[in-house]
Amino acid sequence: MDANRDRTGRPLHGEIMDAWRHAARDLGIRVEIPFTLKMENGDVEFYEGHVLEFGGPKGTVFGIIDLDKNTTKSRTENGYFASDLSLSYRRYDRQFFIDTLDDWKWFGPEGDQPSWYTGKNWS
Repeated sequence: MDANRDRTGRPLHGEIMDAWRHAARDLGIRVEIPFTLKMENGDVEFYEGHVLEFGGPKGTVFGIIDLDKNTTKSRTENGYFASDLSLSYRRYDRQFFIDTLDDWKWFGPEGDQPSWYTGKNWS
């Protein structure tokens, strides 16, 4: 099996992973790229990334909208917040990524949130 594909054969999106690597450096957030979700039954699913401390206590595991139809269930059942991103995340735009992270909300230790974090809702 290709290292960048899971049992479903879904390819990972390199540009989105690179944009989140850029976000991690610029915004001072912790991101695991790519991310392997391991289920209790031994199955694995690969995702573009896992943003720690945002979205829920275990963080957010993100994939792609057009490719990840019906995969949020496995992520949420394993305690993660799940988000399927559009292709607009292919390029890093600081404010766009901040808006996304603000919308997902901070779940890290109180007082440790980044200086740019406002917690403002998307809409």
